[in-house]
Amino acid sequence: MRKPPEITPLATLSQMSRVYVSVALLLVALTSVSCRSVNLTVPWRRNNVSQAPSTALIPPNASAADIIAAVNRQNEQIDSLSAHSASVSMPRTPQLSADIVYHKPNYLHISAKTNITGKEFDMGSNPELFWFWIARDERPGVYYCRHDQYSQTAASSQLPIEPSWVIEALGVKPLDPTLSWRGPRPTSDGLFYELRAQEQTPKGMITRVVYVDRRTATIAAQRIYDSNNYLVVDATTRAVRRDALNGIYAPQKIDIFSPRDNFKLSIDLGTFDLNRISTDTLATWGIPQNLGAPMVNLADQR
Repeated sequence: MRKPPEITPLATLSQMSRVYVSVALLLVALTSVSCRSVNLTVPWRRNNVSQAPSTALIPPNASAADIIAAVNRQNEQIDSLSAHSASVSMPRTPQLSADIVYHKPNYLHISAKTNITGKEFDMGSNPELFWFWIARDERPGVYYCRHDQYSQTAASSQLPIEPSWVIEALGVKPLDPTLSWRGPRPTSDGLFYELRAQEQTPKGMITRVVYVDRRTATIAAQRIYDSNNYLVVDATTRAVRRDALNGIYAPQKIDIFSPRDNFKLSIDLGTFDLNRISTDTLATWGIPQNLGAPMVNLADQR
């Protein structure tokens, strides 16, 4: 098995920054065989579905177009998600309390802290740019970049994860019906369908693999492979909750893994609200001004 190519460390960012860049870009986040008769066995199972429907929302023998339409019927109803009692954890690090807020199409803000040390990091995005800040960084700064400039930065060559995948990792965005999806390929228990599609990005061609839960028409897992078929990121939903107000199913617990850097992250949204954020607040959705660190534009770090 070939090893991924070595990555030259980014001189302008500290080691801690590089770890949290991964968090930011993963959160601000993932060869097909037509298989009508062969079942697929996957190494994960998601058994925790709050108030699962008595009848699966996706019928047996559904086509790829049927599955995508079912997922999108739900996700298109999610205008916003706010989780003010969330938590973020990584191996060998303290669990952080987090405030996570999303509004479609690409507004995201994540602020995390501990009860002892206070605010530890802040990250987010809006239609123009994304940003991140780490309290204990040895090179303090509020790092930011315009979306249309990111692919030309040194950070993108070290961490080839598109900022737009951050929100996709949460599993609340509609799937692109214009891609040439292959499948579906059922799991052995018939509860999940696998779909695959290739997609052109600024970093080259990627393969997107999506697993959909038939019961709830939600995205159970997403995997992104680069043009060399290396796994870039794996985002797996471990629990789903039905919103009592509108009946929409949405992810509650998400595990994210990037094998290239042996990076693991778990997000628990806790009790979250759907569609409670006013669009009037979007005009002021930008970099917080109280972080106490100089602004650093990644586009200047070529």
